Amino acid sequence: GYRITSKDVFECRTAARLAATARPTAPAAPAPGVPDRLALVPLAPDDVAALGRGAVVDDVLPLSPLQQGFLFHAGYDTAAPDVYVAQPSLLLQGPLDVAALKDAARALLRRHAGLRSAFRPTADGTVVQVVLDEVTPRWREVDLRPLAPEAADAEAATIMARERAARFDLAEAPLLRFVLIRLAEQTFRIVLTHHHIVLDGWSMPLVLGDLFALYEAGGDGSGLAAVPPHRAYPEWLAVQDRPAAEAAWRLSLAGLDQPTLLLPEDPARPTVPPERSRL
Repeated sequence: GYRITSKDVFECRTAARLAATARPTAPAAPAPGVPDRLALVPLAPDDVAALGRGAVVDDVLPLSPLQQGFLFHAGYDTAAPDVYVAQPSLLLQGPLDVAALKDAARALLRRHAGLRSAFRPTADGTVVQVVLDEVTPRWREVDLRPLAPEAADAEAATIMARERAARFDLAEAPLLRFVLIRLAEQTFRIVLTHHHIVLDGWSMPLVLGDLFALYEAGGDGSGLAAVPPHRAYPEWLAVQDRPAAEAAWRLSLAGLDQPTLLLPEDPARPTVPPERSRL
């Protein structure tokens, strides 16, 4: 195969120049433990250890097409807000065992391999999904009880805005941060800031359900239903007929020569993360 970068695509204005820029990649041996028929990520013998950066690697997987898009946008303009950073939060009222909730967060990361994933380049520059065996939760607690209720709410909003504005390094797992804000003696807000490359809106109810089920179980997930293997989708994707899929999409999009613009083009318009969607 041949390797090109996103920078090459934007700097080379013709197909001929892009072809001249492409660098050949050398074939490598399949990853250890992956069947030959589903060698999802070709790896040289030392690649797995290098990808772990001192941590134990549980799995190495290719990126899905959507993840490739998230990765491109995350690296395209690192000075702008990352619109793929999402931030659900929940207001909790009543007695709360803070230590047990932190233990539940740790158990949540153990339970879901996708939440232990980092996105790192192999020796040939191809970015892969590196599932680590163990990661430490990014957990922070803020106590706003000394403030008046209105001031506490305002400070909580400021904390959340700063959290959402803080970009993730996609090469460092986990791509999920927890902030527990204590507003009053028995009033808390749990904030989960995450990158869309590891977690989407459809998955969030499942993740939150697991978090509180683990809290109730004291961090013991043995009684929860088994999680489908994280590699199931990459394995399925690997055996699909990509040329046929590309042909079908080319046929469906025939006649369209540009994307659909939702707003008039304005280079001076700042990038603003979406606040809320209504359907």
